[in-house]
Amino acid sequence: IVELLPDSQIVRQDTQMAAHTGTYHFTLGAPKPFRKDNAPLIVSQYRLGDTIDFSSRGNGSLYSANGWSHPEDWGCWSLNQEAHIVMQIDEALQEPKILELELGALVHPKQPCQRLSLSANGQIVSNQKLCLEDNVGQPQLYRYNLPSGPYLKKGGKLDIRIHTPDAISPTRLGLNDDKRVLGVGLKTLRVF
Repeated sequence: IVELLPDSQIVRQDTQMAAHTGTYHFTLGAPKPFRKDNAPLIVSQYRLGDTIDFSSRGNGSLYSANGWSHPEDWGCWSLNQEAHIVMQIDEALQEPKILELELGALVHPKQPCQRLSLSANGQIVSNQKLCLEDNVGQPQLYRYNLPSGPYLKKGGKLDIRIHTPDAISPTRLGLNDDKRVLGVGLKTLRVF
C-alpha cells in the first residue's frame, strides 16, 4: 500500500484540487507533481537563503518548470535552448538580492563556448559566455544581482529563465551517443 500525502512545499495557484479513481502506473525517477498541460502551474515555496539541489538526491525537481533533463547524481542538464525555474518567494525583497548558481556548460574544442542569457521575471540579469578556457566544463559558482522592485514582492512568483542558444548534443560533438541537446549543467541555486 502506498499512501500519498500532500507536500507542504507545494502551493497551488488555484483552489480546486481533485483526485480521480483509476489505475496509476509509476516509474522511479525524480518526483514531479502530476499536472495536465492546461492546468495551472504548481509553484513550490522558497525560503530565502535555502540551497536548492538539482541532483537526483535533491529537491530541484520541485522548482524545475520545463526545459530540464532528468536529475543525475551530480545535478541536471538544461535541454534545448531554454529552461525555467519557478518558485514562490516567502518574503518581500525590500533590497537587492543575489542569485547564486553553481553550474557548468557543455563545451568542447569543437564548441569552446556556450552563450548564456539569464533573466528573472522578464528582467535580463546577465548575458555572458561560458568558455572551455575558463574550465566551465566543471561546475563553478556564479553570482548575479537581482534588483529589488515590484516584480519581486512577498508571495510573488520568481521565474528564472536560462537561455542557451548554443546548446548542442554530445553526439554532434563526437563525445558519445547522447542525442539530448544540452546547454548548462546546474548543481545548485540559492537566492540571498
